[in-house]
Amino acid sequence: MSRVAFFVDDLFGDALYASSFADPKSPATNALDKRPGIMFQSAEGADGQFEVYSTNKWIDIDEGGGEVSVSIPLGVYRRLDLTVAITAALNASALALTYSTYFNANNQFRIDGAGGNFDILWKTGTHGSDNAATSIAREIGFSPILDSTGMSTYIATLKRFSTATSLIFDMGTATEVHAVALMLDGNSDTDYGTGTGSYLKVFGNASLLGLWIEGWNAGASLTMAFSGRPSETENTIQMAGQAAVGSVAYRYYMVAWRHYDESDEHRIGLCKAYQTLQSSSRTVRELDGHGLDDPSQPTVRGNYYPVSGDLVWHMPLAFDSWDASDYRAIIHPAIRQRRSMPIVVALRWDDILATTYTVEDEADIVFVLYGSVTRYSKDKFVAEGSESMTGELLIEQLR
Repeated sequence: MSRVAFFVDDLFGDALYASSFADPKSPATNALDKRPGIMFQSAEGADGQFEVYSTNKWIDIDEGGGEVSVSIPLGVYRRLDLTVAITAALNASALALTYSTYFNANNQFRIDGAGGNFDILWKTGTHGSDNAATSIAREIGFSPILDSTGMSTYIATLKRFSTATSLIFDMGTATEVHAVALMLDGNSDTDYGTGTGSYLKVFGNASLLGLWIEGWNAGASLTMAFSGRPSETENTIQMAGQAAVGSVAYRYYMVAWRHYDESDEHRIGLCKAYQTLQSSSRTVRELDGHGLDDPSQPTVRGNYYPVSGDLVWHMPLAFDSWDASDYRAIIHPAIRQRRSMPIVVALRWDDILATTYTVEDEADIVFVLYGSVTRYSKDKFVAEGSESMTGELLIEQLR
């Protein structure tokens, strides 16, 4: 039986420790704000964040006398600093030409070799996609499955504004996290963690693994992958989760978004961590009255230009003859959040963890929802064999 799950107390709270480079107008703290429309926007363009790690640090170049593999120093870079580092590495190598690199006016990476032609072996080199696949191609917008040959200048196929957006949390002490929820936003070009080489994950570890994503990706003790972004735009919540039974507590957590796209918009909102509240035996028997609500005024002759409101989802939940201990442990904490403190609800959390359903699909039919308890019934005592309680909650979507 799949049981409804409530996610009530935000464990991340004020535990934000560090983030990737942020747009000054939309700081990282915005990601924790419960209000609609408030989001953390990563820095883009000249200030966008890029990462060079052991898995993407090489450029294999042949000037005609054989391949020379050039290693780019590991680190977290702003875009301008990345071009400086690549230029310096190329010119400090055994290569004969003098190289310059920069992002052009169209935000594409350009590499020039003064004095002659050269090849970049993105595909066939020692570190190309035919071999170790540890070149920097994708990070700077080149295709890793095509060599660049016969020219003295190469311009990347794809634009790059940033490739790494992250949030790091210091919980103070080791803390179990059963689920993390967030909402991402961007534009039509934004990669929400599903493109080639990209990902959207939560990492957990007992110690701080630095400030860059790839260090966590290689060394974290816990990795939870987020669900895909729902297709229905009214409810774009994404979640990463694990079963409460057997979960391990960690002090540090990172929410990591690696994106290889041409977008200059990468925003994170509703970034919250939770422990699971579930009944030991009961679930929601029936969902009646679930659907979209349009609060707009209808257009009539006396109100030709009505004020339009966003469509919101309502989730009315009925709890029939729950054991009193479960009822008080699960339903009352949701009410104690007050109407001003939203919660996450997943109707079939057990089935999600068992991979019978995905958060992406459940969010599309709004069986996973971030909202507030707007109305609730008083408890009804049902004395049939054992002490049991009955009641109702109405959850209204917040964002």
